[in-house]
Amino acid sequence: KIPSVGSEISKEKGNQFQILHGSYQVNNKIIEMIMSAKSKFLLIGSENDFLQFHHGNVFELIKKSKLNFKILSPDSKKASYFLQGIKKDHYKKISEKDGRNFCFGIKDEDEIVFFMKNEKHSKDEQVAIWSDSDQIISSLDMLFNIVWHNYKTVKEAGKYTKLEKMHHEYKFQLKELEQVNMALTTLNKILSKS
Repeated sequence: KIPSVGSEISKEKGNQFQILHGSYQVNNKIIEMIMSAKSKFLLIGSENDFLQFHHGNVFELIKKSKLNFKILSPDSKKASYFLQGIKKDHYKKISEKDGRNFCFGIKDEDEIVFFMKNEKHSKDEQVAIWSDSDQIISSLDMLFNIVWHNYKTVKEAGKYTKLEKMHHEYKFQLKELEQVNMALTTLNKILSKS
């Protein structure tokens, strides 16, 4: 069941959805998730998404938190600036190609916010969906971990050789296609039940 904006969220665990409009609502939901997290938070986004998080003080909250964070960041000077003060073993820089305009955050494997529109739209047109759907969370958690394991942390540094990089890119693309197929199948099942 997908509630409209401003409607109450049902208390049924595992099938809740909420549409968030504008950067204010999206940032507030991410902050709420971080503050209520018990152990970990995963975050991936583009440079423009990270700019929005920076202005919304999301990164300041992350810096003060004792949670286990994993952040997949674009490999850019701006993104590096936003992440200053965050432990270098808590984030990895990824290529724009591997980021594919993904933007989502996962809290404790029980809540997710994922963006439907991102950098091509103004911050007021930002649309994201919050959910506690186990199928969506596990699919995007798996995707996040595939990307995470294909890169070294900033602390580990070093560059991949061209052959290693090519191998990782092909392996990632194959896993990504499998993941997209799983996510679409799951989303189709959930929406067809509504």
